Formats: sequence, C-alpha cells, structure tokens
Amino acid sequence: MLKNVVPVVALVAMFATPALALEVTKTATIAASPDEVWNTIGGFCGIGDRHPVIETCALSQKGGKQERALSLGSP
Repeated sequence: MLKNVVPVVALVAMFATPALALEVTKTATIAASPDEVWNTIGGFCGIGDRHPVIETCALSQKGGKQERALSLGSP
C-alpha cells in the first residue's frame, strides 16, 4: 500500500507547488553613451521587435531602476 501512496503524494506535491519567476541579471561595459546605445538597439522594451518569442513587455521601477517583465510565446 505504501509503495502506491508515495508516488501519488510526490505527484500531488509537484503540481501543488507554485511556478517561480525567473530572474536574470547581465552586466556589460560598452564604450558609448546610454543614448547612443539605446538609439542603436531601440528602447528598453523594444526587445520584442528583435526577438520573435517575446509577446509583451511591461516596464516598471524597482529600487530606482527600470525593469521589464517579458511574456514569452511559442517560437
């Protein structure tokens, strides 16, 4: 009996766990002014114009810094 209950409990626990958001931080030093860079690559939320999987981009402020939340679709 216990042999049958353990996999069921593990399966229920897996689906009961909330999905966690992914947070990614990347830093690079570029020998250009911020205005020059953004003029070259587009706006901070313009990533959807360059990447086909990004469906939406929402801007927000956190700790005095601008952040974006991306919603992904299918490739």
